[in-house]
Amino acid sequence: MGSTFYTNQFGQQVAIGDLDLNIQEAGGLAGILSPNQSSPATTVSAGFPAKFDANITSGYVPNFLQAGENDFAIGFFRRTMQEGVFGLGDQVIVSLFGGPVIWLLANATITPGAVVYNDSTGAYVTVTSASSRARGIALDYAVSGQALRVLVLTPVAIQSLNV
Repeated sequence: MGSTFYTNQFGQQVAIGDLDLNIQEAGGLAGILSPNQSSPATTVSAGFPAKFDANITSGYVPNFLQAGENDFAIGFFRRTMQEGVFGLGDQVIVSLFGGPVIWLLANATITPGAVVYNDSTGAYVTVTSASSRARGIALDYAVSGQALRVLVLTPVAIQSLNV
């Protein structure tokens, strides 16, 4: 079985509302330490908070940076079987906050790590004002009309993210 639960079993394509079971079962998201990692150092240790590098807008591999004390962290770098300290371009796994990951439809340009909410069409855009209610955190880069993975949040986390 693949990493995504396909409701269209013969077409084997992502459908809006499908769960990403690979992330659901592992509780973590695989990616790389971004080549843009420079502060506070070019290496990161397991247990440090992680955030997305929103400057990476191409490719299908999430790029992570070490989250600073005032940054919004999506989770923590996890020790792998091989290493506990990661250099630029190394494969990493980030243990995620929140609940399941679901495929949703973008209605605007969305960068990884953006807090998203549904607009009046039912598609998802970036939270922009106090009246916007957070629904989750984008895990992928997407433009209007594309599917992206969104980490669903608990009500307590959602409340803290509302602008």
